[in-house]
Amino acid sequence: GVSPPKRQPPPPVSPARIKPAPTPPIKTKPLWSPSASQNAKKQEAFEVPLETPELDLEREIESCLQALCRQADSYHKLRSKLGLVGREDVEIKASEITKALSTLGLKLGPAGITALMRRVSATPGDAPTPAALSSSVLRNYLLKLKLSRRDGKNPLSLADWNAAKKQQEAIEQTKRQREFQKALAGNYFELDEEFFDSMIESFEIVSSEVMTREIHARGVDWLGSNEGIRISRRKAMAEELKRGERLIDDDDKTEILHSAKLAALAEKKVLLAEDEKKSQETSKWLFRLYITSNRRKGFQDCAKFVDWCRKREDNRQAIREARKEWVEEKDGKAKKRAEAGSKVATVADVEELVKDLVAAATVETKNSGGVSVVKPSRQGLELSKKLHALEKLSGDGKIVSKCTFDEVMHDLIFSLLADKKTSKQARSLVTGFLKDAAAGGSASGIFTEDEGGKVAERALKIFKEKKALSDDTFKSWCKKKKRQQKEAKKAKKADLKKKKEEKKAKAVKAEEAFTEWLALHERKQYYSFKRKEQVAVPKRIKKTGLKEWKNVPLDADGNPVEDGSENVNDSNVALE
Repeated sequence: GVSPPKRQPPPPVSPARIKPAPTPPIKTKPLWSPSASQNAKKQEAFEVPLETPELDLEREIESCLQALCRQADSYHKLRSKLGLVGREDVEIKASEITKALSTLGLKLGPAGITALMRRVSATPGDAPTPAALSSSVLRNYLLKLKLSRRDGKNPLSLADWNAAKKQQEAIEQTKRQREFQKALAGNYFELDEEFFDSMIESFEIVSSEVMTREIHARGVDWLGSNEGIRISRRKAMAEELKRGERLIDDDDKTEILHSAKLAALAEKKVLLAEDEKKSQETSKWLFRLYITSNRRKGFQDCAKFVDWCRKREDNRQAIREARKEWVEEKDGKAKKRAEAGSKVATVADVEELVKDLVAAATVETKNSGGVSVVKPSRQGLELSKKLHALEKLSGDGKIVSKCTFDEVMHDLIFSLLADKKTSKQARSLVTGFLKDAAAGGSASGIFTEDEGGKVAERALKIFKEKKALSDDTFKSWCKKKKRQQKEAKKAKKADLKKKKEEKKAKAVKAEEAFTEWLALHERKQYYSFKRKEQVAVPKRIKKTGLKEWKNVPLDADGNPVEDGSENVNDSNVALE
């Protein structure tokens, strides 16, 4: 068994609480309270002694059960196991209560369950113990234990507890509303995201006018998505099938697809409106977009939610206007291309004209010495690069249309407009053909209608002439290159021959010098450059007794010579 912990002696038992009948023997079983989550201490077990007549068993069991009910998870588990949740008023047997308490760690013996049954039912001392309890009585008893104070004094009534709970909920609701108003004003707020939906469902944050525009915008965005395109095409195909096997032209197909898109958009807008009415789907989506935008800005200089919604519509309107301008500009360019599409010119004429215009755009300035210098006024035109692109786009025919010229050369011609010398011709090129006559320019006269293929024939002729000229130039260059290579090869060969002859002459000369030296050596003579004649090699002896060997000059009789100026080698004299 487990030894009981140190406990304070129980309070004296009043005579009214003493049962007249003798207490049945109690088996030694641990009774403990799972209060670890409340006091962060290890759950302690205690024993009920075999002979403790002064112990109030009902109070001890109630104390353990109270500690159990104070834990939220244990309280709800006990209610669930006893069937007190959503159950009508039924009788719960003592065995069911014992089993439910044992699963939560509170094991009661026969005396313990008897004391609990009498305590809950408030059975007087001389009355028999009930075998079952009403579910409503047991539910109220457990709630009373949960709400009672730890010291057991002045327990809260259910009405007081409900009132305090409602008051606390009202305070929290007011705080959440205040934080929600801060969020709508664009300020920093402290509200959990789980309360966003409840706040939006409680208040109307988007007006009906703004909501209509947002639903329409969301529908248009959906229509451009994969789902919207798929549904629109299905509706269009269904409409085409209704018309039978009759051949449908392209205009009718375009009209059918447009009608299908409008029908799909109307259905989507109805669905979005229903979702907004049921669960404020669009309002929640807008509010989360607004909060995300403010968080990215760090809640600095954030507009109010109402102004932000209005600004969204203004931005959409600006985008629609910009798109309209872009479409008009694109259509205008297409119209000009159509008008200028039949006007063509040869690449050679265009290159000559542009080069002349760029060369004419000059300005006269004075350098540091005061001398007048003519410099080009247009810089960074990338003329050669644009001419190469123009020639590449001209194809094999070597003719270029006016619209192609405008696409490639528009910025270059526009730059030439700033120079007074070239502005007139540049203006006639940069404008459309309908305005050329009014501009009074003649430069665009190089672009004409290709009637009968005359321009193409002329361009091909010029191209062939240029190609023939370039071929002749290339052939001349090749001949000159080959001649230069042949001359270089011949010069290299002559140089090698000369070097070989010089090397051979040096070898012969060296052989002769060696033969002459060898003949002198055999006669024990050498040529003295100092005396300019052949002299005999002096005799030398080795003198011992020194650390190193030393050559000593000798005379004709073999004796050492004191003065080494005679009969010595010139090199030795120089060394001394």
